[in-house]
Amino acid sequence: MRREQILSVLYDLSLTIGSELDLDTLLRKTLQRLLFHTSFPVAVALSEPQACAEGDSACMAAAIGDYMLSERVGSRFALPAGLLGKEVALLADARLLQGFALDQQYTHCLRLPVDQDCCILLLALAEPASDMPLTQVFQPLLGNLSRALMLCRNNARLTQRLAEDRDQARAETHAKSDFLASMSHEIRTPLNVVLGATHLARRAESAEKRDAALSRIEGAGKHLLSVVDDILDLSRIEAGKLTLAPLAFLAGDVLREVASLLADKASEKQLNIRCDFPPGLPLLLGDVARLRQILLNFANNALKFTAQGEVILRARCETASAGLTRLRLEVEDSGMGIAPEVLARLFEPFRQADAAIYRQFGGSGLGLMISRQLARLMGGEAGACSEPGQGSIFWVELPLPLAPLTADSAQPSLPSGDALEEAVRALADGRSILLAEDEPINAEIVSALLAEVGWPVTAVANGQAALDALSTGSYALVLMDMQMPVMDGLEATRRLRSQPAWAPLPVVAMTANAFAEDKQACLAAGMNDFLTKPVDPEAFYLAIYRWLGPAG
Repeated sequence: MRREQILSVLYDLSLTIGSELDLDTLLRKTLQRLLFHTSFPVAVALSEPQACAEGDSACMAAAIGDYMLSERVGSRFALPAGLLGKEVALLADARLLQGFALDQQYTHCLRLPVDQDCCILLLALAEPASDMPLTQVFQPLLGNLSRALMLCRNNARLTQRLAEDRDQARAETHAKSDFLASMSHEIRTPLNVVLGATHLARRAESAEKRDAALSRIEGAGKHLLSVVDDILDLSRIEAGKLTLAPLAFLAGDVLREVASLLADKASEKQLNIRCDFPPGLPLLLGDVARLRQILLNFANNALKFTAQGEVILRARCETASAGLTRLRLEVEDSGMGIAPEVLARLFEPFRQADAAIYRQFGGSGLGLMISRQLARLMGGEAGACSEPGQGSIFWVELPLPLAPLTADSAQPSLPSGDALEEAVRALADGRSILLAEDEPINAEIVSALLAEVGWPVTAVANGQAALDALSTGSYALVLMDMQMPVMDGLEATRRLRSQPAWAPLPVVAMTANAFAEDKQACLAAGMNDFLTKPVDPEAFYLAIYRWLGPAG
C-alpha cells in the first residue's frame, strides 16, 4: 500500500465518519470501510470491560499506543472471553461470520482504540495478502484514524446528549405551558364565581338569595386561596426554602381531624368517610401541618373521584432502624381507579393525569406532586396503587422519631368557633388594639372583625403613625403590616422594641408577604407572631387569644 493509497483510505474514512453522529452507525460504517480497504476477513467493534487485566492474554498485553497487538505468522491464539463480553457490531463475509467464535485460532490481530471503552479488532486466520508487511501497511493509518474516531465518537456522544437535553427541554416547556393553561382555568373559574355572585348579591330580593350568593363567594375565595398556597408551596420546595416545624402528635388524632374537615363534603356526595387505626399508636415527632396537608390532598382527591361507597383513612406504625418509627398513612377509596399508564405520571411536576378527567373534575394538578415532595423532605416517600374499576390507595411513609414523654408534649387545648369568639370578647375589658395598615379596605375588614368580638381599633396608615399613636395612647396589641409608605412595619417594630416601655407589647404581623423569609424578617425585627393575608377569621382570633389570653 503506497502513500497515495494510504491517503485515499484516510480520505474515504474521513468522509464516512465525519458526517455520522449516531454512535453505532459510526462504528458500523468504519468497519465496513476497513474491510473494503484491507484484506482482513473479520472486523469487530467491541467494548472492553474494565476487568480485563493486561496479563490476561497476548491480545491485552500491549499498551494502548501499540496498534499492532499481534503479528504472529505460524503461531495461533484465541481471543479471551472477557474481551468479547460486550460486542457492539460484527461484520464480515456471512460464511466467515458463521465461523467466528471465541475459541477460533487466529494468527493475526490488529487493535485500533476508539476511546477508553471501545476498540476495533481486525482478525485473520492466515496472513492477509499484501505486498508489504502488515506494520508498514497499517501503522501510518492507525494513529490518525484512531484520533479521528475518538473525536467523532466524542462529538457523537455530545450531539446525542444535546439532542436528549433539547427533547427534554421541549417536553418540560410543553408541560409547563399545559400547567399554566390549567392554572389560568383554576384562577379564572372562581374569579367568575366571585364577580357573578357579587352581581347577584347586589340584586338579591331576599336575604336567603343574598346569603346563597355570599356562600358562593366564600367558597370561590377559599378555592383561590388553596391554588395560591399550592403555587407558593411549589416555589418554596423548588427553591429549597420550605422548612419543617416538628411537633408531638398522635396519628389517630390527625386522621380524625382530616375526616372531620371533610365530613360535610362526604355527606354531600352520600359517601362514608371513616378512620382505621389500631389502639396504642405511639406519640411521634413530625410536622403535623404538612402531614395534614398531604392527607387532605389525598382525601380530597378520593372524595372527588368516588361516586359511591366510602373513603378510609388508615394509619399503621412499624419499628424502624436507628430509633425511628415508620409511620404509614393511607387513603383508600372505592372510586373509578386509575389506569397503569396514568398512574405512572400522577406525581410528575406540571402534569395532569388525564386531560379528559381534568375537564370533568378540574384541579390544579399540584397537590400530588407537592405531597410527594413534602414526604421526601421529611425523609419518606409517597405513592399510589390502583386498578381501573377497583378504587385506589394513596399512601405516605415517613421515618419519624418518638416524641419525648414530657408534661407539655401535647399541645394545649384552645377554644374554637363560637367559644373562641366569646373568649376573645372577654379579653377586651376596655382595652383596644392598634392596627397599622395602608390599604383602606383591608383596614376596614380587620376593624370589622375586631368589632364583632368587642375590641375597639385605632387604624393608622404607616409605621411612623403607629409609633406616634403608641406615644399618645395605650394598646394591648399591635397588628402590623410589612409594606407601608413613610415607614414600613419592620422598621417601625425595630424602633418600637428599642423603647423599654413598649418591650412587652405583643406585635403581630399581618401581611400578604407569605414566604418563610418574610416570617423570619418579621420575627428578627421583634414581632411576636405572623399572619398572612387573606386572614382566616378563626386564625386571626386565635392569634389574639394566644397573646392576650391566659398563656399570653
